[in-house]
Amino acid sequence: MKNYLITLFLILACHARIYAQNTDMPLQVALPDETDMPEEAAHYLRSRLLGLVTNHGTGVGDYGTSQFFITAKTLLESKDVVGSAPTMYSINLVITLYVVDCIYDRLYAQMSLNAKGVGESETKAYISAIKRMNVNNPKIKSFLEEGRNKIIHYYTTQGKEIMQSVRMLASQRQYEKALFILTAIPSSCEELYNEAQSSIGSIYKDYVNYTGERNLAQARIVWTASQNRAGASQAGSLLAKIDPDATCRPAAEQLVKEIQQRIGEEWTFQMKAYNDSVDLNKQRIEAARQIGVAYGNHQQPNTTNLH
Repeated sequence: MKNYLITLFLILACHARIYAQNTDMPLQVALPDETDMPEEAAHYLRSRLLGLVTNHGTGVGDYGTSQFFITAKTLLESKDVVGSAPTMYSINLVITLYVVDCIYDRLYAQMSLNAKGVGESETKAYISAIKRMNVNNPKIKSFLEEGRNKIIHYYTTQGKEIMQSVRMLASQRQYEKALFILTAIPSSCEELYNEAQSSIGSIYKDYVNYTGERNLAQARIVWTASQNRAGASQAGSLLAKIDPDATCRPAAEQLVKEIQQRIGEEWTFQMKAYNDSVDLNKQRIEAARQIGVAYGNHQQPNTTNLH
């Protein structure tokens, strides 16, 4: 397969509603950040992609739960204005579909479809053309199967490299990205999945300790600068983010006492509400997964040229 440089931005949030499916190898759906299509037509294409993957049983993952996406580019080959009462627009499109890895900028499958549309506006002509993208097309099914098979092959043959990459990320304190990669590994890849699950706890613990120390240090800076109710409120918000299992928790509680002595008991510290929420979600795997999801939700992958 040719080397592809990804230049296409995948929007990971706010541009598509994602539905969870019962599948172990989900694809997320995204469109290029920059497109010449009318906005309404782009939304319609996104909905067609959602229908495409669900129709073929591939499933659609929530943002942040998979590093693999299906996306599309459209090339306007021709546009003509025909008739006069009313004026009609006729366009010829090439719609190219891709299955891509947003973390490592790899292309897993690609196919192109030709589509013609006619409408009373350019937008309606685009939508008319996109409607001709038959989700039951056997070529589309083969395209999705190719992408899925290559993803499975990636996990089953690159397990050692994936775990090495995760350990490197953790050593660089890129804990969110490491947890995202680990929690996205499908359970069908049993050996790698089990190894990933056993690694999640230690990386999550390192993440908790690291972020706890950062929040404690920032809280001290805020409180030192403003030893009043406003400073106490800001410091309290930072201290409330510290996990009860963090190694710096005793030091955080000591700072709470210091603030209370200065401000008085009427100062309401929000730690109890935080503790209650943590107690409800105590499982480390789930907590780590949520960190990974948050990372995935805020990603803007490096872009590559998709041809």
